[in-house]
Amino acid sequence: MNVTLPEKEKGTGKRKVIYGIILTVCVIAIGLAIYQFFADEKLEVILGLVKSEDEETELLKSEFNNIFTNRIINSQNVSANQKLNENEELIYTEYEVQEKSINNYDININIPYINLKNDLAQQYNDDIKKIFNNPTTEILQTTDRNISYTVNYIASVENNILSLAILSTFKEGDNAQRVMARTYNYDLINNKEIKLKDYIATKEIEKNVVESKIKKEVETAQEQSQKLRELGYNIYSRNSTDSIYKIENTTEFFSYNGHLYILYPYGNNNKTSEMDIVII
Repeated sequence: MNVTLPEKEKGTGKRKVIYGIILTVCVIAIGLAIYQFFADEKLEVILGLVKSEDEETELLKSEFNNIFTNRIINSQNVSANQKLNENEELIYTEYEVQEKSINNYDININIPYINLKNDLAQQYNDDIKKIFNNPTTEILQTTDRNISYTVNYIASVENNILSLAILSTFKEGDNAQRVMARTYNYDLINNKEIKLKDYIATKEIEKNVVESKIKKEVETAQEQSQKLRELGYNIYSRNSTDSIYKIENTTEFFSYNGHLYILYPYGNNNKTSEMDIVII
């Protein structure tokens, strides 16, 4: 027996089929768009149009020495009444020596001064002078030691935190080069020193993220140094389980151009140029 549907029901059924087709097409189109987005993103990384996080970090590491240009950036909003000398920058070069004597020494030093009128800043300045400036007098009096000595710095203000980083190299004759780095971080609002754990809290960076990056960096460097030692090279050996890598024990860090640099300069306490740099 043939049953004839009313015209109204026929139209409703057709519309449902059409709507279903349209919905299916839309879902497929959205799916293809999402796939294409991520495919294009991966392709751009492959082609070098967009750098992956690891590639960007490696680039920043390769340019690390070049950022020490003996100046301060982003300090325009610092109140003049915080400065000891209103006519100078918040950080400026207080002492500069560029002198060369063949077979004796080659010196290029730029000693920064923290221009804040408080006791902590003056303690910082005394520390900087003792570590980086005082050796200069002795070096200038030496003969036949062929000493090369450099000191450069970079400073910036980000989120009302003043960061100063000083990088120094020292080499005598054919001896291994020694690289030192010291950093000073100061909260301009609360007028106090800021530690790494405090800094990452202000940036809302998870502690476990920082710890993971430190661990990865040190373990990689540890593996590389071990391979070199097995080949007979005398290179600084790390221990990734050492407590010096804990956030609360990490003292050398600074902020520059939106990045957090965490440093482990082994030359601070040893005659080595080895330094691990963690960038976040």
